[in-house]
Amino acid sequence: DLPEATKEIPEVAFAVFQAKNPGDDELLEATEQSPQLLSNREAMWVIATKEGTDIIAETLQFSPTRIRRDKELMLRAIHVDPTAFEFCTEELQFDHDVLL
Repeated sequence: DLPEATKEIPEVAFAVFQAKNPGDDELLEATEQSPQLLSNREAMWVIATKEGTDIIAETLQFSPTRIRRDKELMLRAIHVDPTAFEFCTEELQFDHDVLL
């Protein structure tokens, strides 16, 4: 588990897990213990670019609109896990680049 002080500072929690090259379970635990990570583009980028993972859609569904509206992030997430498309904002779901 993360130390209590780390849970209060999502950037620190993220840095701890990034340094350890976390697995899916560690990433999910981090987002559950520090839900602010779901609003952190850098944290979501690590999740979205993690090949062979099945947590992309699981975390995107709880991310705020500004994350799900990030075209670059969502394109990468969809590339790794096509089911992430359903969590794009409506605007992105009709975006030509996203549909290709």
